[in-house]
Amino acid sequence: MCWWPCADFLIEHSFHTWLVHFSTYYAVVVDAWLWPNLLHFDPSKWHIAKEVEHAPAETRDALAKTGVGLAIVMLLPLLACSVMAGIIIWRQNPRLFLTISVAYLTVVVTLVTFRNASLPQVAVIGEVAIGSIFIALAREQLYSAFDDKMTWRMQCIVLLVMVGLRHAAELYLPGTAGDRGQAALVLVFQLLCKQWLLAQCSAVHLSLPCWSSAVWAPRRSTVLLGRDEVYARRLVLSR
Repeated sequence: MCWWPCADFLIEHSFHTWLVHFSTYYAVVVDAWLWPNLLHFDPSKWHIAKEVEHAPAETRDALAKTGVGLAIVMLLPLLACSVMAGIIIWRQNPRLFLTISVAYLTVVVTLVTFRNASLPQVAVIGEVAIGSIFIALAREQLYSAFDDKMTWRMQCIVLLVMVGLRHAAELYLPGTAGDRGQAALVLVFQLLCKQWLLAQCSAVHLSLPCWSSAVWAPRRSTVLLGRDEVYARRLVLSR
């Protein structure tokens, strides 16, 4: 909600700039934050799971049947969407489809081969595959639509830096301190992306290059971001 006015402005005035920001942000968040934390997701530690363990057999059977039904209801649409997306990608770009398929198969074969791999090792394998898929998608989309040959290289460097910092936090800040360090890293990255988005909006509105100091000046209003006056050099609020 806080980002939408800026995103809407860029979508209308510079779709390429918005796509670069969007693909970079979500590639880093998913690859360097969501995937590693998803591996530590353990529902057995929830309080409701412990309550179910001590529930009568009839209650556990009913909950199991309900869980299976919900899983089918949720997974079938996702599977259908994945198949349709694969068909569309194959028709538009067979090379991209093969790249994504090879990445998935590599992960599956690696995990089956090293079944005793630890969670950090699984996290690294997944990060390489997910990062490769995001980079391949960005490269094909930006190059085919905007003849952009540099963004995917920049995204690759950003992903490597963020993943490296995350592993450094795990290595030198073990336990809770490491988790807090990773959370702080992602928070700082989000704040930088927010400022980058505002700067891009100002650059488009003022017809200035993105490295100009005028476009990086902070904008003090978050309510009026949908108005053009917010991106001016000096914002004056009046009654």
